[in-house]
Order: sequence, then structure tokens, then C-alpha cells
Amino acid sequence: ISIEQITATTDVMGIEFHGGGGTRVQPLIDWIRENTPEVTLVFTDRDFRKPDFEGLTSDIIWLIANNPGWTIDYGKVFHYVI
Repeated sequence: ISIEQITATTDVMGIEFHGGGGTRVQPLIDWIRENTPEVTLVFTDRDFRKPDFEGLTSDIIWLIANNPGWTIDYGKVFHYVI
């Protein structure tokens, strides 16, 4: 997992994405729970176990590549094709 904090001065085009399979989302959910960002954007192919969302108050936007039928019970889901 790679966490990039975006502010008004962040060069979004300079953010490097990392991949390699076996995504572990729970550490990210734990980070969200501890840091309470306003919103979190998660770019993924959805290949992970469902995390524990208990106690979360921050919004999550899931950006899902190449899997139009994927859903989750916390946050908003947007699908895209690459």
C-alpha cells in the first residue's frame, strides 16, 4: 500500500502508482481510522479481502479498474477501464 496525502499544492500528476498483486487493504483502513482524512481515494483492481469498516467516519472513494461488477458496502464506487 502506498499512501499519498494530497493538498491544494500537491502535484497530482507526479504521484507514482504501485502494483504487484495481493493488496492488503486493512492497513489502509486502519490508517484512515487513526488519521481521519476528509476523503480517501483508493485505486485498486479490487483483489483483496473485505476490511473491517467499524468505527470509520471518513469518506472513501473506490476507483476500480477493469471490474465493472464490483461493489462494496462502505463508500462510493467508480469503475474505469485501462
